[in-house]
Amino acid sequence: MILNFAHIAVRGLNMTTPKHKDPLGFRQPYQGIIRNLINNIDICNERYAKNNGDEGYMFARKKYIKELTELKTWIKKKEVELGYYKKEE
Repeated sequence: MILNFAHIAVRGLNMTTPKHKDPLGFRQPYQGIIRNLINNIDICNERYAKNNGDEGYMFARKKYIKELTELKTWIKKKEVELGYYKKEE
C-alpha cells in the first residue's frame, strides 16, 4: 500500500511567489527526509501485512506519520513567515 500525502494542503493559504523567490527553495532541503518517511511508512504497511498483524509495525507507522505531518506543518509555517504564502482573511 502506497500512501500519497501530496493531497495534503493547508486551507486558507494562497501561494504568493515573488519573482525573486524560488517557490520550492525552502522545501528542497527537506524533500529527501519526506521521501524517506513516506518510504518507512510503506515498509511498515508491507511488513505488518506479511507478519500477520505484528502491532510493532503499526506503532512505528504511527510515529512516522506523526513525524511527517509535523515536518510538513513546520515547512508550511516557515513558508508563511518567509512570504511564500499569505493568509486569506
